[in-house]
Amino acid sequence: MLSIPPPPVPSLEVGVAYLAGGIALGCGLVLLLAGRLVDRVLLALVGAAIGAAIAGPLAASWGVNWMVVAVTAAVVLAVVFVLSSRVLWALAAGAMFACLGTLVAAVAYWPGLELAAASQPAASQAAAASQPADALAAWAQSCADLSHRTVLALWDQRFLAMIWTLVLAGGMPLVTAIMLPRLARIVMTALLGALALVGGAVLVLTPSHIILWPDRWALVALWGLLAVVLMIAGTIHQYYRALSKPVEAKPAGPPKAPPKPTPK
Repeated sequence: MLSIPPPPVPSLEVGVAYLAGGIALGCGLVLLLAGRLVDRVLLALVGAAIGAAIAGPLAASWGVNWMVVAVTAAVVLAVVFVLSSRVLWALAAGAMFACLGTLVAAVAYWPGLELAAASQPAASQAAAASQPADALAAWAQSCADLSHRTVLALWDQRFLAMIWTLVLAGGMPLVTAIMLPRLARIVMTALLGALALVGGAVLVLTPSHIILWPDRWALVALWGLLAVVLMIAGTIHQYYRALSKPVEAKPAGPPKAPPKPTPK
């Protein structure tokens, strides 16, 4: 089996944890209950953030003012993301299920895999993890390195299995999401909302109840189960609201004349 330690407790200030947790709870609640109505706003914000992030290298290479490049790139990518929302949500659904399929393949083939050497020596990983401020960052870096080496080993040693995994686990949800865009938007926004709600709850509750931080796999599974339940509930709620249309009252016409008596 994969031997990955659970995430260690980070050293966050109480005010920062409450602020970040409150923002995550608010955004998560909106996405969980009404994600289908704000999905384009979310994509526009993501596109604008990516545009602002790539503005620095572009401005340096072109010799143009950074602010001009940032505003232009943010507006252009925001518009592109909104116009291609159907494709983006389908790609997001396909990528998510492809990652889940890869995780299942890694667990199934783990005993026979031969991984390459770690990019960071174990001594330096232990030294970084020993510092409380860098414990969570070191854990994330070690998980990313292990994931990278595992995926490379799977493609090198289980090529056909990975092809079928991507076709079945990633391709089928991708096609389904393209054919049913409303369902894809609802499921993905409900998933994001559930993850944000669970993450916000952990940040808000951890400063006063440190025992709730998922530093044991049992707690990780418990918080994950809560996220799955919230996602299912949010999906059902959004789909029900999307299908239930208010019945419009038909305008009352003129009163009907009484039937004429039939002659005898």
